[in-house]
Amino acid sequence: MPAFVMLPFLVASSVGRRFGSTPQHVVVTEDRALDVGGKLIARDDVRDVWLDDDPLEPRVVIGLCDLRERVPRESRGHGGDLALLALWFENREQAKRFARALGGHEVVAGNRPRKGDLLAPFRFVAVTLVLLAAHAWYGAFVLVFFAIELRTFLLARQLVVRGSSFELRSAFDSESFAIESVQAVDVDEGVITLRGDRELRFATPNARDLHFAAPPWSDRLRRRALTALAARKKEAGSKAAGPSEESSSSKSP
Repeated sequence: MPAFVMLPFLVASSVGRRFGSTPQHVVVTEDRALDVGGKLIARDDVRDVWLDDDPLEPRVVIGLCDLRERVPRESRGHGGDLALLALWFENREQAKRFARALGGHEVVAGNRPRKGDLLAPFRFVAVTLVLLAAHAWYGAFVLVFFAIELRTFLLARQLVVRGSSFELRSAFDSESFAIESVQAVDVDEGVITLRGDRELRFATPNARDLHFAAPPWSDRLRRRALTALAARKKEAGSKAAGPSEESSSSKSP
């Protein structure tokens, strides 16, 4: 069999997992915990619930603590990795009831890749070496997928917006900022400007969705998080301006 026959399978392995789905029985229990296929997720581990406005696909995206982490629940607090779970329902009314029953207290967008995910791009290097060893010069083409996967890993960001602060996470770093430090939010460009003219970029919604494999709803999720941050910034600004206006008016004759 010619070696170039492997190339379509490499492309499928690179992007196919982004579209995979599995039937699951999902239940919100009486204490508002989440039962996914018999696996119980505590209410405190559910951070965000988003009902998508897509009229064709009744979808709810949940931001929850990454249960693959070996971190005790009582030690998680606001830290720890957060994973996104997308659920499709039979109709929109069912999705609405589910989102209303579960609720959420943070806004989460994007996936923070684990350090172990860095190994995934190097499978393309291994395949390239095998093809080149077989004198298949087109094996160098596979390195294009290595560059794409590595770039997605390095540029991936996760944005978490909570009451008075927000957090921007990458694979190797995590920074937390007060809402009051935000000067401007450009939702379209995904740029957060802080005081002192520092810029944070969150233009990509998902670690593995930077390119042609991005689902359409991932951009709506990104815009939702940035819009929520802009609203919190405006609310914090109005609260800060309120007391000063009252004090100045009380001093005037």
